[in-house]
Amino acid sequence: MLRYALAFLTAGALLFLNDRFAIESILVPSSSMLPTIEPNERLFLRHRWLGGLKRFDVVVVSSRHFKHRIIKRLVGMPGDCIQLKDSWQLVLNGRTLDYQRPADAAPGTSILSEEGHHLIQFEKNERFSFETKFARETLCLEQDEYFVLGDNRLASDDGRSSGPIRLEEIDGKAIGIWYSYDKKGARLRTERLLKPIL
Repeated sequence: MLRYALAFLTAGALLFLNDRFAIESILVPSSSMLPTIEPNERLFLRHRWLGGLKRFDVVVVSSRHFKHRIIKRLVGMPGDCIQLKDSWQLVLNGRTLDYQRPADAAPGTSILSEEGHHLIQFEKNERFSFETKFARETLCLEQDEYFVLGDNRLASDDGRSSGPIRLEEIDGKAIGIWYSYDKKGARLRTERLLKPIL
């Protein structure tokens, strides 16, 4: 209960001081970032001008391609050459990233990228089907171009359909969870409060 109260007090204080510290609260309604971010979680977003971006940051994007803001993982930086095998496995500058399944992961659902130390999910979901238009073949990013993917790799509308994004389209970096509600179970996920976004 103390963790719950601390999360809301921290969130309230940061949101109250939003204009000064450029921290924003953002709702993630979808499952495109599972298992990193659950549906119906609210995150702290640090605006990008408060610090540089690095590969594997989770960022909020206001893209020309999408009608709303999206939250995705930054996998391609300016000058990188990237390719996606089977629409999910990242080949970065000619090297296929080393993926390993954690011992406690459910079969076929999540694996660990050693490079970024984050889980991704790659199980197909029949409700979602997004064509890979970009990075089927090697795609080299220009200066000021970035590439984003959802952690729920086969059920995420992201850079595969929109192509590269520009720095001005990146609003900032997600840094932590301050609210998480499971609609199906009708419960607050207290175990996820104040969890940092990796």
